[in-house]
Amino acid sequence: MWSQEYQNEYYQMYFDIFKKYPFICGELVWNFADFKTSKGIMRVGGNDKGIFTRDRELKDIAFTLKKRWQQLN
Repeated sequence: MWSQEYQNEYYQMYFDIFKKYPFICGELVWNFADFKTSKGIMRVGGNDKGIFTRDRELKDIAFTLKKRWQQLN
């Protein structure tokens, strides 16, 4: 779960929704970068939904978003 492939598919689903509803006029990335969380029932020791790794390395989704946003300009 939360693999980079899944993350690309997840965002692509949102891109399709944005196209479907022309009144949507903006996009927001929820997590800039992955971050560590405490271990517990609801947390597994990290949040890997960011566009960058915790070390600020680019993930695949960063390139997908760059391509998308360049096409929108």
